[in-house]
Amino acid sequence: METKVFCEKLERILSVALALLAFTLFFSQSALSLFGGLSLLMLIILRFKCGPSGDKVPRLVLWSAGAFAASLAISVFVSSNQQDAFSVFMKTWHLLMLGLLVTTPISKKTRRTVVVGFLFGAAVAGGLGLFQLVLTGERGHGFTHPVHYAGMLAVACSFALMVAMVPNDLIKKTPQWRAFIWSVIVLTFVGLVSTVTRGVLIAFGVAVLIVLASIDWRKAAVFTLVLALVFGVAYATDETVRKRVFQIQKAVENPAKNTVLKHRLRLWKSGLIMFKEQPVFGTGSGDWRVHLQELIDKKEVRRIREGARVQAHNVYVQWLATQGIVGITALLSLISAMFYWSRLLFLEGKRIGSYVIFINMLVLVIWGMVESNLMIGKYFAALAIAVGLSVAMAGEFSGRREAP
Repeated sequence: METKVFCEKLERILSVALALLAFTLFFSQSALSLFGGLSLLMLIILRFKCGPSGDKVPRLVLWSAGAFAASLAISVFVSSNQQDAFSVFMKTWHLLMLGLLVTTPISKKTRRTVVVGFLFGAAVAGGLGLFQLVLTGERGHGFTHPVHYAGMLAVACSFALMVAMVPNDLIKKTPQWRAFIWSVIVLTFVGLVSTVTRGVLIAFGVAVLIVLASIDWRKAAVFTLVLALVFGVAYATDETVRKRVFQIQKAVENPAKNTVLKHRLRLWKSGLIMFKEQPVFGTGSGDWRVHLQELIDKKEVRRIREGARVQAHNVYVQWLATQGIVGITALLSLISAMFYWSRLLFLEGKRIGSYVIFINMLVLVIWGMVESNLMIGKYFAALAIAVGLSVAMAGEFSGRREAP
């Protein structure tokens, strides 16, 4: 009896901490660290003190996540700059958070509270991005970099879309709830467009269209129409959007003279040289910039502008260069395992979790061609929360269909 009372009290505190974590991750790195650490600790206590009665994570996913974390741990020892490498390794706590959100015995009321915190924070963030674009003429960026902001909003928007379109046992089917969910969808989508982050927008559009087409081709057609309409309005009314579109056009017409593409090609070449020199474990995740500077000094690659040097702008090249064959194998294994989990959930009837995983893994894969997205802590956190919350949401299901 005492254990039951303790668990109930701890869960009430956890619901507040998790909701604050879900809300603040769109705005503050410090708050993310504070509420993230607190939530993680309470989830661990609940998971092992109150007994495992949540969902299960497939063994393949567990082993792949373990291998991914282990490869980053090895990279700490390989790196000469162990402090930076350790900061990359510490991002793996988001994987632990994801697993605990799925397997910890948490009530629907607590999960609903966290979902509301997550979606409300995303809606406010999306509105802020629109405000920045319209009133200041800057790309929507909130309180962080536009690219990071776009990644988080894509996660939240896809989650809200699936909550609205896939029957589930968590969100009430009342006019108020529907109005809330659709407001979130509109604000996060408009906020995502305001960032004018091409890689995220293309990846998001492709992933959502595939899923909507598998649900109902008419919904996919409507989404395509809305997508075209929003971009048309943005292109007609905002100079920043027109400039970004014009840059794509110039890159296609004459890649050799496109400054952004030119520097990224040099970064990718640098990463492949690093991989060739240290193919097994790579240079170490903390030593990217050091080795890049050495290649520039030795004139093995041409000059790269300072602002672009922080990462390879390609998650696969980044992992090959800094973690070698061991790291890239772990990364690809984890992504493949997540797609496998999506299929399992679909066949079990848990379509909302299946679709959220599928969309966001496909976004990660496509967007990863032009961005080292798993280096972005806030994006990783948003991804973990959305997946962790959605997997435990049971949904109505009739018949077995082919998974996406």
